[in-house]
Amino acid sequence: MKKTLTVTLTVFLCLTFIVTIAQARRSMLSGVNDTCGTSYGCGICHVDPKGGGPLTPEGDVYLASGNDSCSLCTEMCGGSNCTDADADGFSIEGGDCGPVDCNDSVQSINPDSSEICDDSIDNDCDGKVDCLDNECDTDAACIICTDNDNDGYSVEGNSCGAVDCNDDDLAVSPGAVELCTDAVDNDCDGLIDCSDADCNDDANCTTTGCIPEASREKGKKCSDGVDNDCDDVIDSDDPDCGGDTGDTGGTEGKGQTCSDVIDNDGDGQTDCDDSDCSRNKACK
Repeated sequence: MKKTLTVTLTVFLCLTFIVTIAQARRSMLSGVNDTCGTSYGCGICHVDPKGGGPLTPEGDVYLASGNDSCSLCTEMCGGSNCTDADADGFSIEGGDCGPVDCNDSVQSINPDSSEICDDSIDNDCDGKVDCLDNECDTDAACIICTDNDNDGYSVEGNSCGAVDCNDDDLAVSPGAVELCTDAVDNDCDGLIDCSDADCNDDANCTTTGCIPEASREKGKKCSDGVDNDCDDVIDSDDPDCGGDTGDTGGTEGKGQTCSDVIDNDGDGQTDCDDSDCSRNKACK
Protein backbone atom coordinates (compact mmCIF):
# COMPACT_ATOMS: atom_id res chain seq x y z
CA MET A 1 0.00 0.00 0.00
CA LYS A 2 2.81 2.39 0.90
CA LYS A 3 4.64 1.47 -2.32
CA THR A 4 1.59 2.26 -4.41
CA LEU A 5 1.13 5.58 -2.65
CA THR A 6 4.78 6.47 -3.23
CA VAL A 7 4.57 5.70 -6.96
CA THR A 8 1.37 7.70 -7.29
CA LEU A 9 2.88 10.66 -5.50
CA THR A 10 6.00 10.55 -7.68
CA VAL A 11 3.95 10.48 -10.89
CA PHE A 12 1.86 13.37 -9.65
CA LEU A 13 4.91 15.46 -8.84
CA CYS A 14 6.46 14.69 -12.22
CA LEU A 15 3.30 15.68 -14.06
CA THR A 16 3.05 18.81 -11.96
CA PHE A 17 6.66 19.65 -12.84
CA ILE A 18 6.07 19.04 -16.56
CA VAL A 19 2.93 21.14 -16.54
CA THR A 20 4.76 23.88 -14.65
CA ILE A 21 7.61 23.84 -17.18
CA ALA A 22 5.13 23.89 -20.07
CA GLN A 23 3.33 26.81 -18.50
CA ALA A 24 6.65 28.59 -18.01
CA ARG A 25 7.53 28.05 -21.66
CA ARG A 26 4.16 29.39 -22.74
CA SER A 27 4.67 32.35 -20.47
CA MET A 28 8.07 33.12 -22.06
CA LEU A 29 6.61 32.77 -25.55
CA SER A 30 3.78 35.10 -24.62
CA GLY A 31 6.34 37.61 -23.33
CA VAL A 32 8.22 37.46 -26.64
CA ASN A 33 5.05 38.01 -28.65
CA ASP A 34 3.90 40.85 -26.43
CA THR A 35 7.27 42.60 -26.75
CA CYS A 36 7.72 42.04 -30.46
CA GLY A 37 4.10 42.41 -31.49
CA THR A 38 4.28 39.03 -33.20
CA SER A 39 2.58 35.65 -33.06
CA TYR A 40 5.65 33.43 -32.87
CA GLY A 41 5.26 29.75 -32.04
CA CYS A 42 7.79 27.56 -30.21
CA GLY A 43 9.52 27.01 -33.54
CA ILE A 44 11.13 30.43 -33.26
CA CYS A 45 13.55 29.01 -30.67
CA HIS A 46 13.29 25.24 -31.10
CA VAL A 47 14.00 23.00 -34.05
CA ASP A 48 10.88 21.07 -33.09
CA PRO A 49 7.94 23.42 -33.71
CA LYS A 50 6.25 21.93 -30.65
CA GLY A 51 9.11 23.09 -28.47
CA GLY A 52 11.79 21.33 -26.47
CA GLY A 53 14.95 19.74 -27.75
CA PRO A 54 17.66 21.42 -29.88
CA LEU A 55 17.52 25.19 -30.30
CA THR A 56 17.48 27.27 -33.48
CA PRO A 57 20.10 30.06 -33.94
CA GLU A 58 17.45 32.48 -32.65
CA GLY A 59 16.92 30.20 -29.66
CA ASP A 60 20.65 30.21 -28.90
CA VAL A 61 20.64 34.02 -28.95
CA TYR A 62 17.54 34.08 -26.77
CA LEU A 63 19.09 31.69 -24.27
CA ALA A 64 22.40 33.56 -24.23
CA SER A 65 20.57 36.83 -23.56
CA GLY A 66 19.03 35.43 -20.40
CA ASN A 67 15.67 34.92 -22.09
CA ASP A 68 15.46 38.59 -23.14
CA SER A 69 12.57 38.98 -25.57
CA CYS A 70 14.29 41.95 -27.23
CA SER A 71 16.97 39.62 -28.60
CA LEU A 72 14.33 38.37 -31.05
CA CYS A 73 13.19 41.86 -32.20
CA THR A 74 15.84 44.44 -31.42
CA GLU A 75 14.11 47.12 -33.51
CA MET A 76 11.09 47.00 -31.19
CA CYS A 77 13.22 47.71 -28.16
CA GLY A 78 15.19 50.63 -29.55
CA GLY A 79 12.36 53.15 -29.54
CA SER A 80 11.60 52.99 -33.30
CA ASN A 81 10.03 50.48 -35.61
CA CYS A 82 11.70 51.14 -38.98
CA THR A 83 10.13 49.09 -41.75
CA ASP A 84 12.41 48.45 -44.72
CA ALA A 85 10.76 45.70 -46.74
CA ASP A 86 12.93 46.20 -49.84
CA ALA A 87 16.19 46.51 -47.86
CA ASP A 88 17.27 49.72 -49.59
CA GLY A 89 18.24 51.43 -46.35
CA PHE A 90 15.11 53.61 -46.13
CA SER A 91 11.91 53.01 -44.21
CA ILE A 92 8.31 54.13 -44.54
CA GLU A 93 7.97 55.64 -41.07
CA GLY A 94 10.20 58.72 -41.38
CA GLY A 95 11.04 60.61 -38.19
CA ASP A 96 13.75 58.77 -36.28
CA CYS A 97 13.89 56.25 -39.12
CA GLY A 98 15.20 58.86 -41.56
CA PRO A 99 13.82 60.05 -44.95
CA VAL A 100 10.60 58.33 -45.99
CA ASP A 101 10.74 55.58 -48.60
CA CYS A 102 7.72 56.32 -50.82
CA ASN A 103 7.73 52.78 -52.24
CA ASP A 104 9.06 50.16 -49.86
CA SER A 105 8.49 47.32 -52.32
CA VAL A 106 10.90 48.56 -55.02
CA GLN A 107 14.54 48.85 -53.99
CA SER A 108 15.42 51.36 -56.74
CA ILE A 109 12.84 53.85 -55.46
CA ASN A 110 14.04 55.73 -52.40
CA PRO A 111 15.17 59.23 -51.30
CA ASP A 112 18.74 58.49 -52.43
CA SER A 113 17.84 57.54 -56.02
CA SER A 114 18.14 59.78 -59.08
CA GLU A 115 14.99 60.91 -60.86
CA ILE A 116 14.37 59.18 -64.19
CA CYS A 117 12.69 61.84 -66.33
CA ASP A 118 10.38 59.82 -68.56
CA ASP A 119 8.98 56.90 -66.53
CA SER A 120 6.07 58.62 -64.71
CA ILE A 121 7.54 57.55 -61.33
CA ASP A 122 8.75 59.63 -58.39
CA ASN A 123 12.08 57.78 -58.23
CA ASP A 124 13.68 59.95 -55.54
CA CYS A 125 10.60 60.30 -53.32
CA ASP A 126 10.59 64.11 -53.36
CA GLY A 127 6.95 64.34 -54.46
CA LYS A 128 7.84 65.49 -57.98
CA VAL A 129 7.55 63.24 -61.02
CA ASP A 130 9.61 63.39 -64.23
CA CYS A 131 9.83 66.91 -65.73
CA LEU A 132 8.24 68.49 -62.64
CA ASP A 133 11.44 67.56 -60.76
CA ASN A 134 14.15 70.20 -61.14
CA GLU A 135 16.68 67.40 -61.60
CA CYS A 136 15.17 67.03 -65.08
CA ASP A 137 15.52 70.66 -66.16
CA THR A 138 18.33 69.86 -68.59
CA ASP A 139 17.14 66.39 -69.58
CA ALA A 140 16.31 66.02 -73.27
CA ALA A 141 12.92 64.56 -72.37
CA CYS A 142 11.93 67.79 -70.62
CA ILE A 143 13.30 70.48 -72.94
CA ILE A 144 10.60 72.11 -75.08
CA CYS A 145 11.88 74.00 -78.13
CA THR A 146 9.29 76.20 -79.88
CA ASP A 147 9.74 76.42 -83.66
CA ASN A 148 6.56 77.85 -85.18
CA ASP A 149 8.03 78.52 -88.61
CA ASN A 150 9.85 75.17 -88.84
CA ASP A 151 13.18 76.72 -89.74
CA GLY A 152 15.12 74.60 -87.27
CA TYR A 153 15.56 77.39 -84.71
CA SER A 154 13.51 78.07 -81.57
CA VAL A 155 12.77 81.04 -79.34
CA GLU A 156 13.99 79.48 -76.06
CA GLY A 157 17.74 79.45 -76.66
CA ASN A 158 19.98 77.66 -74.14
CA SER A 159 19.69 73.92 -74.74
CA CYS A 160 17.46 74.60 -77.75
CA GLY A 161 20.31 76.30 -79.61
CA ALA A 162 20.62 79.75 -81.16
CA VAL A 163 17.59 82.02 -80.64
CA ASP A 164 15.23 82.65 -83.55
CA CYS A 165 14.46 86.39 -83.35
CA ASN A 166 11.34 86.00 -85.49
CA ASP A 167 9.72 82.60 -85.18
CA ASP A 168 6.94 83.55 -87.59
CA ASP A 169 9.20 84.19 -90.57
CA LEU A 170 10.96 81.22 -92.16
CA ALA A 171 13.47 83.56 -93.85
CA VAL A 172 14.63 85.05 -90.53
CA SER A 173 16.80 82.87 -88.31
CA PRO A 174 20.38 82.54 -87.02
CA GLY A 175 21.10 80.43 -90.09
CA ALA A 176 19.84 82.97 -92.63
CA VAL A 177 21.98 85.31 -94.75
CA GLU A 178 21.79 89.04 -93.97
CA LEU A 179 20.10 91.00 -96.74
CA CYS A 180 21.70 94.43 -96.80
CA THR A 181 18.87 96.71 -97.90
CA ASP A 182 15.65 95.39 -96.34
CA ALA A 183 15.90 96.97 -92.87
CA VAL A 184 15.52 93.50 -91.29
CA ASP A 185 17.88 91.62 -89.01
CA ASN A 186 17.76 88.52 -91.18
CA ASP A 187 20.39 86.50 -89.31
CA CYS A 188 19.27 87.41 -85.77
CA ASP A 189 22.62 88.82 -84.68
CA GLY A 190 21.17 92.17 -83.58
CA LEU A 191 22.67 94.05 -86.54
CA ILE A 192 20.70 95.32 -89.52
CA ASP A 193 21.79 95.80 -93.13
CA CYS A 194 25.06 97.76 -93.49
CA SER A 195 25.59 97.73 -89.73
CA ASP A 196 26.15 93.97 -90.02
CA ALA A 197 29.70 93.00 -90.94
CA ASP A 198 28.21 90.42 -93.30
CA CYS A 199 27.37 93.39 -95.56
CA ASN A 200 30.85 94.92 -95.61
CA ASP A 201 31.40 93.77 -99.19
CA ASP A 202 27.90 94.54 -100.37
CA ALA A 203 27.78 97.30 -103.00
CA ASN A 204 25.14 99.13 -101.02
CA CYS A 205 27.39 99.30 -97.99
CA THR A 206 30.89 99.94 -99.39
CA THR A 207 32.28 103.47 -99.64
CA THR A 208 31.89 103.47 -103.42
CA GLY A 209 28.33 102.26 -103.04
CA CYS A 210 27.31 105.00 -100.62
CA ILE A 211 25.05 107.79 -101.80
CA PRO A 212 23.88 110.92 -99.97
CA GLU A 213 21.35 110.11 -97.30
CA ALA A 214 18.91 112.65 -98.71
CA SER A 215 19.61 112.04 -102.41
CA ARG A 216 16.54 112.17 -104.62
CA GLU A 217 18.20 110.14 -107.38
CA LYS A 218 16.53 106.94 -106.14
CA GLY A 219 13.54 108.39 -104.31
CA LYS A 220 13.29 109.83 -100.84
CA LYS A 221 16.13 108.22 -98.91
CA CYS A 222 15.20 109.87 -95.60
CA SER A 223 12.42 107.38 -94.97
CA ASP A 224 13.77 104.08 -96.36
CA GLY A 225 15.32 102.73 -93.15
CA VAL A 226 18.74 102.45 -94.84
CA ASP A 227 22.03 104.16 -93.98
CA ASN A 228 22.53 105.35 -97.53
CA ASP A 229 25.65 107.42 -96.92
CA CYS A 230 27.31 104.80 -94.69
CA ASP A 231 27.76 107.13 -91.71
CA ASP A 232 25.90 104.84 -89.27
CA VAL A 233 23.01 107.33 -89.00
CA ILE A 234 19.69 106.56 -90.68
CA ASP A 235 16.94 108.71 -92.20
CA SER A 236 15.79 111.73 -90.16
CA ASP A 237 18.45 111.05 -87.53
CA ASP A 238 21.06 111.92 -90.14
CA PRO A 239 21.94 115.67 -90.21
CA ASP A 240 21.78 115.38 -94.00
CA CYS A 241 18.02 115.05 -93.62
CA GLY A 242 17.78 118.10 -91.40
CA GLY A 243 15.42 116.31 -89.05
CA ASP A 244 12.79 116.37 -91.78
CA THR A 245 12.22 113.29 -93.94
CA GLY A 246 11.38 115.60 -96.84
CA ASP A 247 14.63 117.60 -96.54
CA THR A 248 17.31 116.66 -99.07
CA GLY A 249 20.09 118.10 -96.92
CA GLY A 250 21.26 120.35 -99.75
CA THR A 251 21.60 124.13 -99.99
CA GLU A 252 18.84 126.62 -100.70
CA GLY A 253 19.17 129.14 -103.55
CA LYS A 254 20.71 127.17 -106.39
CA GLY A 255 18.98 125.79 -109.42
CA GLN A 256 15.42 124.67 -108.73
CA THR A 257 15.85 124.71 -104.95
CA CYS A 258 13.84 127.90 -104.64
CA SER A 259 10.76 126.46 -106.31
CA ASP A 260 10.65 122.83 -105.17
CA VAL A 261 8.62 123.45 -101.99
CA ILE A 262 11.40 121.82 -99.93
CA ASP A 263 13.45 123.26 -97.10
CA ASN A 264 16.66 122.09 -98.70
CA ASP A 265 19.05 123.51 -96.10
CA GLY A 266 16.95 122.65 -93.09
CA ASP A 267 16.71 126.16 -91.69
CA GLY A 268 12.93 126.12 -91.42
CA GLN A 269 12.37 128.36 -94.43
CA THR A 270 11.23 127.09 -97.81
CA ASP A 271 11.88 128.48 -101.31
CA CYS A 272 11.44 132.24 -101.59
CA ASP A 273 10.82 132.59 -97.86
CA ASP A 274 14.47 131.62 -97.39
CA SER A 275 16.80 134.61 -97.72
CA ASP A 276 19.19 132.33 -99.61
CA CYS A 277 16.75 132.56 -102.54
CA SER A 278 16.69 136.35 -102.69
CA ARG A 279 18.84 136.38 -105.82
CA ASN A 280 17.18 133.40 -107.46
CA LYS A 281 15.13 134.36 -110.54
CA ALA A 282 12.20 132.31 -109.20
CA CYS A 283 11.84 134.80 -106.37
CA LYS A 284 12.25 138.07 -108.27
